[in-house]
Amino acid sequence: MDLKLTGKVVAITGGSEGIGYAMAEAFAKEGCQVAICSRSQAKLDKARAEFKEKGFDLYVRSVDVSDSDRLYGFVDEVKKDFGRIDIWINNTATTVVKSILELELEEWNQIMRTNLNSYFVGTQAAGRVMKEQGGGVIINVASFGGLMPPMYRSAYCTSKYGINGLTRMSAAEFAPFGIRVNAVAPGTINTAMQAAAGRSEEDVKRVAKNFALHRAGGGCQRGFVPGIPYVVLYRWSGAGVQRRKIPGTRLRYRMAAETIRKGDKSNVGNFGAYFGNCFSDYLCV
Repeated sequence: MDLKLTGKVVAITGGSEGIGYAMAEAFAKEGCQVAICSRSQAKLDKARAEFKEKGFDLYVRSVDVSDSDRLYGFVDEVKKDFGRIDIWINNTATTVVKSILELELEEWNQIMRTNLNSYFVGTQAAGRVMKEQGGGVIINVASFGGLMPPMYRSAYCTSKYGINGLTRMSAAEFAPFGIRVNAVAPGTINTAMQAAAGRSEEDVKRVAKNFALHRAGGGCQRGFVPGIPYVVLYRWSGAGVQRRKIPGTRLRYRMAAETIRKGDKSNVGNFGAYFGNCFSDYLCV
């Protein structure tokens, strides 16, 4: 399909695996020039090799996004090497599962540096580039935890609430410059972060019993991980003006959580598993 994205420059933080990798691949398939960063050089090398096998180029840089100077540098490198940044996606997160009474201050600070400060730095730096070039799109990967927070993730959920506010404020401030800022708030996704948070596969399955189709996103033929890129591509990258339908879903965009009306269950694998009230379009301008 032609979504009019050929040649666009897309930069994604945390793009070597999980949701970030899936978005990078989706944009590459649409003919975009894709740049990603991640802390692990080994994961970056693996991602680049996999993209090469599929016939795509992938620009990679090893960056710890909690180091603001290094993240500013990544923006500068992408701008220097590609000449512009059309779409910037903030997509990094870490978490610690502890009660507020047990959480160490440094654990709190590290989560804020990774989950929230990096979004500010990315938004500011990419915003400056986009203002100079006359426009662009910034997408923040937030979380359902920033809407309905689970227990023992106070720092993580606070950072995601902060992303919601940053999204609204930057959307309002950047609108006069032709820059659109939006956020997507996924529910429970079966990625490496679940294991990092101490959730076993059985834990994820137990949580998923609360979802419409009783399964978490990812790990299935038509799972969640491919779903986020479709929404980003169709709605927020600029392709949304074509108003193409996503099979089996109807997205209703408002200043709050999205609702999705399920159709034939055979067609809702991308979203229906857990998307009821899991998507947010905080301010679409």
